[in-house]
Amino acid sequence: MARILQVPDSIAPTVAQQMFVVGSGIAGGVGGYLIARQFANVKEVPLPLVVGTTLVSVLFTLGAAIFLARAAKGEI
Repeated sequence: MARILQVPDSIAPTVAQQMFVVGSGIAGGVGGYLIARQFANVKEVPLPLVVGTTLVSVLFTLGAAIFLARAAKGEI
């Protein structure tokens, strides 16, 4: 017998928040693991590179959160 799967069009705000935070956390964890593996044989990392890439990470994560919040309210 065939089953039909219905996917809801929306979810509760608390579930959406948890999904966003968990997804960001997983990405951060995997990113941290990859960086740790690559840094294993590195003596020093240039400070401007660290600051620049950290800012990019912060801006993109914050930007995605702001976009999600505004889009959910219908502002975008």
